[in-house]
Amino acid sequence: MNMQLTFLMEILSILSTTFAPLNLPRSSALILALLYAVRRPLNCSEIQSMTGYSKSAVSAALKVLESHRLVHKVKSGRRNHYSPSLTLPRLVAESHLMMLRSARDRIRELSRRFPQHGDSLSLLDFEISSVISTFEASLHGVGGTGED
Repeated sequence: MNMQLTFLMEILSILSTTFAPLNLPRSSALILALLYAVRRPLNCSEIQSMTGYSKSAVSAALKVLESHRLVHKVKSGRRNHYSPSLTLPRLVAESHLMMLRSARDRIRELSRRFPQHGDSLSLLDFEISSVISTFEASLHGVGGTGED
């Protein structure tokens, strides 16, 4: 494997791991990482050659990303080109905010099921809710959707 490809694969691994809270299939996370890494819209053929995925795997992964509104599809001639729909800071912040909200919801469910642990669970709920509030406030200063 040449150095350029090794470097790209390492970057994709790092970026795709940060998308874990989104619960995307591995191929979708890797393609999204690729779109952020190359910093330009890519068509399916380019994605195939850079990832080694088959045409059907790329198509399926892009459908997942489109359904989550994580990519823009732009027609260019007879081909579609794809680019991220959110800035990277915004995506990472939003995905981690989703993870925190999910954790808070699960703690609230536990609090209903196990009222004898209400005090400790209430404290956890409060702490996570505080982190969520801080995160939400900071999102106002983080890059937007890229749609202007």
